[in-house]
Amino acid sequence: MKFQLVSKDTQAQSIIVLAYQHDAGFTATGQSLDKKAQGTLSQQIIASQFDGKPGQSFIEKAGDHLVLILGAKNGALTTRDFRDLVRSMVSQLKSLPGLEACCTLAELAVENLSLEQKISLLINTSLQADYRFDNFRKTVADNREYHFTLPVDNANDEKLNAAVTRETIIAHAQYYCRDLGNTPANVCTPSYLLAEAKKLADKHPELSLEVIDDAKAEKLGMGAFASVSRGSKEPGYIVILNYQGGKKGDAPIAMVGKGITFDTGGNVIKPANVMHGMKFDMCGAASVIATMKATVELALPINLVCTMSCAENMVGHEATRPGDIVKTLSGQTVEIINTDAEGRLVLCDAMTYVQRKYKPKLLIDVATLTGAAIGTFAHEHTALMSNSEELTQALLKAAKTSDDPAWPLPLSDAYNVYLKSSCADMINADFTRKAGTIVAACYLHKFIENNLPWAHLDIAGSSLVDTKNDMASGRPVPLLLEFLMGQM
Repeated sequence: MKFQLVSKDTQAQSIIVLAYQHDAGFTATGQSLDKKAQGTLSQQIIASQFDGKPGQSFIEKAGDHLVLILGAKNGALTTRDFRDLVRSMVSQLKSLPGLEACCTLAELAVENLSLEQKISLLINTSLQADYRFDNFRKTVADNREYHFTLPVDNANDEKLNAAVTRETIIAHAQYYCRDLGNTPANVCTPSYLLAEAKKLADKHPELSLEVIDDAKAEKLGMGAFASVSRGSKEPGYIVILNYQGGKKGDAPIAMVGKGITFDTGGNVIKPANVMHGMKFDMCGAASVIATMKATVELALPINLVCTMSCAENMVGHEATRPGDIVKTLSGQTVEIINTDAEGRLVLCDAMTYVQRKYKPKLLIDVATLTGAAIGTFAHEHTALMSNSEELTQALLKAAKTSDDPAWPLPLSDAYNVYLKSSCADMINADFTRKAGTIVAACYLHKFIENNLPWAHLDIAGSSLVDTKNDMASGRPVPLLLEFLMGQM
């Protein structure tokens, strides 16, 4: 899909998309078109069963144009209402001839959104609604690319045109994240993610790449990270992309993503009915490399270090056993009670390394870490925990602005009781499953040094569209990019 701003007096495309509200009728463009058609549209609506309720649609000819009329809620819409309306538009257009459409939906009032924000939301929603993952299909049913014109008072408005460019880049970064997440684990291995990082670094000279393999991790003392891939023939990698777009010498923002490309649970093996979805356990890593991709393409004036901590968690004769004790890069020891709580093991050593080498001003980790997050938030909100109220508020603001919802949970030493070990500094997880999402964050908090501002985003639920179709959502890429733009 492509989007272009045009003046309202520009000749419309062959398909025109209008909104109709039961009480208010058409928005401005619809009223003008109806007037030119001598009231034909209004007369057809009156004669039909269409009364403008949400979910209804009506198709009518008006001169040389085919008009798609969508029912919309009365008054100002919520962002969810608006997204639903845009998704309906994309779905309806697939059944109509032509590849060009004039979309007037941004004329509707949406609660607390400016025209720029409505256009951004329209572009992102349209592109995500049109997303298809056909990489492994023999035939592709429909790969048409639509060209949308968006009528505005001033098509040369720099701010609005910048929004179109920016949101298109962000939406395609979300596509990239979704593609990585949806790629099966026999293809998307740790080596595959490393190759993706190399391609990105080769394309953009302002990026540098650092790679830590299993052997180097062992040598550095990353016992937690190295323990996870022992049961797999696939080597693990910590992949670090360093972007210097800001002032030289300024401390970077650091992001660390969990990249478990397949998670059997190890020797604490998962049930068969959930195993097939474990290819998505690398969505944290996918989100940080996608965020880096968009950051470079947008040329954001910031310094950013994005790390993917990648491994496969498999069953094998060399796999870590429950009860094994490993020493982390931080010097702390961990008794591995649950080999299915491996994400925090690959994260903690990567987080320590990034803090010590790159000395960031803040750190955000992103991980599909706990099933408890799905139990709490389903697929709606990202769970957010942080040791910094300032960072929490900045992330929540970004979540609201980008319409990529997050919700804070407490981070308290009171939960450390669930991490006590009788023979090591801590356990990685227990089997009580009490406050699972919070306890996992408390574990990671133990690896934050010098009280560095840090936030943990548990995307176990939000990284998926829903559990029925098993498709990656590309979240929280919009949230992360909105946060970064707020740091400029």
